[in-house]
Amino acid sequence: MKPEPRVRNAEPRDAARLAALGMQVWLHTYATDGISDTVARYALGEFTPEKFEALVASDAARVLVAELADHLVACAVVTFGNACPVHPASTTELTTLYVQAHFARQGIGARLLDHAAALAVARSGGGLWLTVNAQNRAAIAFYARHGYERVGTAYFDLGGALHENHVLMVVNGAMNSAKNGTTNGAPNSTSLRHLTMPQTLGHDAIAALIPHSGAMCLLDRLCAWDPQRITCRATNHRDAAHPLRSASGLLAPVAIEYAAQAMALHGALIGQAAGTSATPGYLASARSVQLQVLRLDDLPLQGDADARGEPDELHIEATRQAGDARQILYAFRITHQGRPVAEGRAAVVLNTALAA
Repeated sequence: MKPEPRVRNAEPRDAARLAALGMQVWLHTYATDGISDTVARYALGEFTPEKFEALVASDAARVLVAELADHLVACAVVTFGNACPVHPASTTELTTLYVQAHFARQGIGARLLDHAAALAVARSGGGLWLTVNAQNRAAIAFYARHGYERVGTAYFDLGGALHENHVLMVVNGAMNSAKNGTTNGAPNSTSLRHLTMPQTLGHDAIAALIPHSGAMCLLDRLCAWDPQRITCRATNHRDAAHPLRSASGLLAPVAIEYAAQAMALHGALIGQAAGTSATPGYLASARSVQLQVLRLDDLPLQGDADARGEPDELHIEATRQAGDARQILYAFRITHQGRPVAEGRAAVVLNTALAA
């Protein structure tokens, strides 16, 4: 039988080991393309014994460690008094949960998470909130198994490059408004930029914001957005009653309409965030469009992709490249199970009458 890890409060003598563990796990997780100058500077400045000594001594934080045979294998940092903008009543943040790769999937992270959740209840009477990198599927799945759901989006600023993070919480009856996407937020204003708007919306909510309703609203879900970018998904491309289906099927150029609706939704969300209504507009042109398929209703299902749990849906992404009060230029890309379907650029003219 494997020995059980011992979980305890960190002490000043742990500072050097905490710094080494934090740097090792962070680099293993995020430096997947090698060590750039930006990554090196961040890691060397962030994971220092001095910083962990200060955390251990702070009344505003609790550092937990897990040991096996007097060797540090995992740690967690819980910060008190950090109100989550998604649900302000939650003021306890799980800032860090690191498990050394050799000891992953042994229940150590779960034990630390349980201890952290107990600290949150004892200190504030509420639950934990946290952020996780949007590309860290293993961590997202781990937290999902423990009841944590995405309630917003935040962005980690690393050397001027923004990296998408999911804001997670345990959603219960007291948090229905957060679950429905009323707000979102970021845990650390010095490193994360956040929006105070819905991050996920369903079909009906989308239809209420764009000039399309019923079946003509092609988008099923808003997945995420910020002032520059929006991602949505759609699952109706195989529907025999699709409103844009022709006698030859749902032809590939319909992908442009999916992208146009995502752009319209983006404009509406930006308008709401600014306290105004969406500015009326129309798709003036689509340029440099590349269609990788002939039809959308017979896209091949990828067995390997299905094994990874990727559903049969269109993923629509639009990124604002430039714009002013009269028009906006977007780049768009549509994929299916990770494979490209269509991409190009589109110009949207705002509040301007069509020329006679």
